[in-house]
Amino acid sequence: VYDQGVKAVGNADKVLDSIRAAGIECIEFDHVASDAAASIVDEAAEIARANQVDSIVAVGGGSVCDTAKAVNALMANPGSIRRLFIPENKNHQIQSTVKLFTVETMAGTSSGVSRGGMVYDDINRKKYSIGDPERNTAAFTAFVDPELTLTVPPWLTAWTGGDILAHILESYTGINSNPWAEIRAEGIVPHVYESLKAAVKDGSDIEARSWLHFGSMI
Repeated sequence: VYDQGVKAVGNADKVLDSIRAAGIECIEFDHVASDAAASIVDEAAEIARANQVDSIVAVGGGSVCDTAKAVNALMANPGSIRRLFIPENKNHQIQSTVKLFTVETMAGTSSGVSRGGMVYDDINRKKYSIGDPERNTAAFTAFVDPELTLTVPPWLTAWTGGDILAHILESYTGINSNPWAEIRAEGIVPHVYESLKAAVKDGSDIEARSWLHFGSMI
């Protein structure tokens, strides 16, 4: 599962080539939208079930990872992803029958390592959460390699870097904050702030990219 942007910069082919080199057949789904749209999720899940895939690999940013999570949720729960939206189905346990792998190509919301996801209902024009208390929507393995973020343009680096800072500050100032969260936030914010400026100025700065990816997972 990937989008056209990831394909254009060559990251999708890097992963596909590695998988095929291991003798594993791939079914590609390449038209993920900028938001994980419910209609696209349903389409991708139908293709995955028809081909009886045994693993799902997401290569991309948050929308790609969320789409893949939603497809994974539908492998053993046929029908539309709309049935699994939270809060309507907050107590519904999602069974997982295949392995999900995420390869993040962007440092931002860190959807690749989190257990939940966001899906855009393109009928009601609202965003909904999906997730499972048993972490069945989380990736079996998440690959976080800052070298895959070197092709992210300055404007998008700044945009997603804002996400990183916002999420860290939310954990610091929110009503559910705690001393452990505060210590982590105080320690990482200076690194993210300086690294964000450096990465926007020079996208090939691997140290700055590394700090941004690390900060996104806090």
